[in-house]
Amino acid sequence: MRRARGDAALVVDARGTVVSCTGRAADLFGCAPGTLRGRGVAELFESPGTWSVLEAGARDGRQNTGGVVLLRPGGGTLPVRLRVSVLAPDGPHGAHFLLRMAQGGPPGPEEPGPEPAARAPDAAPGAAGNGTTGNGTSGNRAEAGAAAQESAAGDDAPRAEVGPLRRPRLATAGPDASLRADLRYASASAIGGSLDITRNADDLAAVLVPAFADLAAVDLTVSVLQGEEPAPFTGDTPLRRVAVAAVGGWPREVYPRGATLAVGDVASEQVRRGAAGALPDLTELRSLLSANERARLFLPPDATSLLLMPVQARGLVLGTVLLWRLGDRRRFDEDDAGLADEIASRAALSIDNARRYTKERRAVETLQRSLLPRVVGDSTAAETSGVYVPGGTPEGIGGSWFDVIELSSARVAFLVGRVPGHGLGATAAMGRLRAAVGTLADLDPAPDELLSHLDDLVVRFANTDDGDPVQAGIETALRGASCVYATYDPLTGRCVIASAGHPGPVLVRGGAAAPSPPVEGTPAAASAAGSPGAGEAPAPAPPATAPAGEPAEPAADTPAGAPADPSADPSPPERPPPEPPLAAPLAVEHVELNAGPPLGTGGGPFETTELLLSAGDVLAFHSDGAVRQDDPARARRQAAVEEVARAAAESGRPMADAGRELLGRLSDPAPDHDQTLLLARTRELPADRTAGWTVAAGPEAVAEVRSGVTARMADWDLDDLAFSTELIVSELVTNAIRYAGAPITVRLILDQRLICEVSDPSQTQPHLRRARLTDEGGRGLFLIAQLTHRWGSRYTPGGKTIWTEQLLTPG
Repeated sequence: MRRARGDAALVVDARGTVVSCTGRAADLFGCAPGTLRGRGVAELFESPGTWSVLEAGARDGRQNTGGVVLLRPGGGTLPVRLRVSVLAPDGPHGAHFLLRMAQGGPPGPEEPGPEPAARAPDAAPGAAGNGTTGNGTSGNRAEAGAAAQESAAGDDAPRAEVGPLRRPRLATAGPDASLRADLRYASASAIGGSLDITRNADDLAAVLVPAFADLAAVDLTVSVLQGEEPAPFTGDTPLRRVAVAAVGGWPREVYPRGATLAVGDVASEQVRRGAAGALPDLTELRSLLSANERARLFLPPDATSLLLMPVQARGLVLGTVLLWRLGDRRRFDEDDAGLADEIASRAALSIDNARRYTKERRAVETLQRSLLPRVVGDSTAAETSGVYVPGGTPEGIGGSWFDVIELSSARVAFLVGRVPGHGLGATAAMGRLRAAVGTLADLDPAPDELLSHLDDLVVRFANTDDGDPVQAGIETALRGASCVYATYDPLTGRCVIASAGHPGPVLVRGGAAAPSPPVEGTPAAASAAGSPGAGEAPAPAPPATAPAGEPAEPAADTPAGAPADPSADPSPPERPPPEPPLAAPLAVEHVELNAGPPLGTGGGPFETTELLLSAGDVLAFHSDGAVRQDDPARARRQAAVEEVARAAAESGRPMADAGRELLGRLSDPAPDHDQTLLLARTRELPADRTAGWTVAAGPEAVAEVRSGVTARMADWDLDDLAFSTELIVSELVTNAIRYAGAPITVRLILDQRLICEVSDPSQTQPHLRRARLTDEGGRGLFLIAQLTHRWGSRYTPGGKTIWTEQLLTPG
């Protein structure tokens, strides 16, 4: 049984957190002192709002004595008589309050007592002075000091041995009382200024060495480092050594920083009790652990005494602190254990706050990363790698994002953007924008048109006012977002870019070309990616000037509008091949864009910039949250982007490796704002994987183009798809002749899927419908939808293009 002594008392800081308690208070609540420390005092009252009334009365100097009902942490109620008074007036750390309570009767009178050597945690420096300050009497402060000491010492029962460790007793004033007070003040000033768990552990170790110990090691449970609440503590609970401090060097015989360890059964009971224990003589422990690996944990070679400090908050064991004194230094005693408990209590609150912040930040990071695409992408059009680096500030996660969107006809879109602000609101706003861009990209508009639609959408979101502050924050973040959107066609090398308040990419020309990914699912995959064999004619080349989806120019020997000769080469003349990439010197340039205003701010239409790219060129899209253009850190990051992009273009190294290198360079040191980068190495579709025809506006042209398609299917060893492809081409060309007129072009693209395009000058989009039994037509598109994996249409400057995709293998 615990033998309680003195009044039951709690010390509460200005934030309403219990920072100290006496042993009798713990007895009344039926729990260990560590269970109460770190709890919000308002949670201990049965009636909501009770603490607010008591706090206000204490600040006004009113007599706050009366009966209240408290809640025990383990369940049940506790009727008490309670008196609340101000321990310290408002100062740099805010007011502290002393709560004295008694069960079944009024609290005892305020008897003056000796001034404690130290003030309560978080109290201002003047809180421990002599005399009365405000309505905090010296008697109150004396009892608060006792509460802090009893709380630090744990249970004030007869001191029992737990393994080789002894329970501490209340510290008494001695010749080093002022030194102890300085140590308390140093801990109050140094610990808790960061929301980083490791930083708080480092600060704790630095406070203890050399002022209090010669060696210090802070070990925290692995779950705490991950932001999770720790499980019940046992001797096998994994701990990680996150901070060490030493007078001189750290002993090689002791576990170093970063090691994973466990305290074992000898010390786990002491840790669970929540009170520090001092071991002034290590002889017995050395004998016990002489042949045990745990000797590396507890016994530096020159250590003469040991002190074990549990790090506990809200009844949860977060870890331990091990302290050693060496040589002739005075050995740890039970008074030192009481002081250590007080310091550990403060550190535990700071570490627990950092843990909870880490948990929230990781949740936001998880949401952010779940809203981003795969980091590495590989398609016919480009090899890509995306990088996201959160900011190093407490806000951390922001609204920057990247995306790589596969478009029709083997084309690809690159997107990088940024939503202003940080936190969940910016992340949610980013998710909305990315989803909106993905939906608009499926309609395949030009980049400037897509940004115009996106701008209208942001304006509509921002003008919605439903009184929800969360939604209002998201909508505010949307206004002012910036992004750059680019499309690239591997058949023509044409890249079209539009920007809404975002800088253009870095372009490195003349890089080493990467091979296109092999076509899967066709026997001709090997030959299609290589050169023609002996006796074979070179495969036809893609159109020279007609972008994907636009009518191709007729061949030189075929008049416009005339039927194509299926025996002749069905493709337009080949464009001049680019010079060998490695022979040309690398050229690095910043693409200047006619950037429009940020989204949702108005100010005019968006404009496009066109580039002609070659295989092996590298584009680097970078989103930097720094506001100042002359920021040295921003210039350093921009230089790193250029260097890595140039090296990737020159060496042909995988984009994934370049992305990992940039991730390291942008993260060290951590930037003030989140960073997003998208690297893309362009590719060209091999000439023998495309074929095109110009079709005359007459019924006889359908049979001719169907014959050309059949021959091409045989060349590609796709006989299984010949019938369905003929049927698709027949339906689409017939509709184009009937409703649109000339010029009509047909193009086949052998990619990871077989793509068929039919372009005509009409702007009318087709609509799929289910024909009735009495209808004479209307079944063409329905039939196409059944034969293809997917199909769609897009507008072009000269009309529209209807495209279909068929899987090369059934499935």
